[in-house]
Amino acid sequence: MFYRGVWCPFCNIALRAYQQASELFAEAGAQLVAISPQTPIYSASMKVVAIGSFKEKCQI
Repeated sequence: MFYRGVWCPFCNIALRAYQQASELFAEAGAQLVAISPQTPIYSASMKVVAIGSFKEKCQI
């Protein structure tokens, strides 16, 4: 999924919902990927604020 960034309240809510449903995705053989244009510093804060156990990869 694409998200705007840590500053977007809608994105925070949506990422939490996807995280809560992550087991259902895993059972279906899918892996969730969150894509954002923000820098690594903000992505790390997003992980703490909203998405918990998502894996993080940065390509800058």
